[in-house]
Amino acid sequence: MKRDLQNPDLNSLLPDVQVDRRGFVAACIAAGFAVAADPVLAQAIKTPMDGLEGGDIKIGELWKLPEIKEVVAGANQLSDEQAFKDLDATVAWAAKHARGNADKLGITGFCRGGRMVWMETAHEKRVKAGVAWYGGLGPAEPVIKTTPLDVVDTLSAPVLGLYGGADQGIPQEQVENLREALKKSKDKNAQRSQIHVYPDMPHGFNADYRPSYRKEAAADGWKRMLAWFKRHGVA
Repeated sequence: MKRDLQNPDLNSLLPDVQVDRRGFVAACIAAGFAVAADPVLAQAIKTPMDGLEGGDIKIGELWKLPEIKEVVAGANQLSDEQAFKDLDATVAWAAKHARGNADKLGITGFCRGGRMVWMETAHEKRVKAGVAWYGGLGPAEPVIKTTPLDVVDTLSAPVLGLYGGADQGIPQEQVENLREALKKSKDKNAQRSQIHVYPDMPHGFNADYRPSYRKEAAADGWKRMLAWFKRHGVA
């Protein structure tokens, strides 16, 4: 499916980070992609490190790309194999850190990162729970061939999928197909997974730095995410 890279509802690679979420970030291990270069987009958010402990690891250098179109195109060329290596390095760093606890490993992500929640939960056996925010459910040729539907039977933990009913980039048919596959799977983690759809919500409804932001749905999704992690031993 061809995507319009100018569509604000589909360009979701920018980080969705808020200061009031610092407590959650400090308590959980988070992994994903971040666009850090100032020239890319004025909407980029920078989070102070006050009260946090952080470190550097080397992952895909999308931040070097000067245009958001290039960032989106570059992300779509990122193979799962490379993404897994990046996430493996992140988990390894956190596990060695004094405040890290790999026994309570959770993962969340948005858009492409939301898709990677499903893929990483099947890849990383230490993951205890995942929450995917409007992650793509179809292939993106030529690099992305495997979809969340393909890993339903190999999940190492239950995943909560949060989707918008009016998401122009993720057809509801794909969402319902995934829901059905989870129900029919013999895998216990698939059976414990859930899909929640917010009617009339667009793609990126939790991106509070974009016009797609919908405060009520975003707040509800955040509560569901925290409750999901607590229920499955992450928080």
